[in-house]
Amino acid sequence: MDKTLKFLEHAVTLLDEEIQLTPPAPPSPQLVNIREEMQAIVEVLRSGTLPQKANRVSGIRRMIVDEWPTDSQLGNQLLDALSGYHAL
Repeated sequence: MDKTLKFLEHAVTLLDEEIQLTPPAPPSPQLVNIREEMQAIVEVLRSGTLPQKANRVSGIRRMIVDEWPTDSQLGNQLLDALSGYHAL
């Protein structure tokens, strides 16, 4: 679980960096929402209480797969982090 937590924390950092790259325009609401959901997953893992697989966030993965370019490095890293979380 520690490896997955570090992977997810890194994904949140990557999202923070991407969000900060967008000024002067406001960041994409989609990026902000994904970042908030990823941070929530990190907090759940830090608390040591892992929800049942059926109760884990899965909408982010569908959104990235359906809407992001397949060659998006950030998208692929987020998918890898989420796959690790769902595999726990």
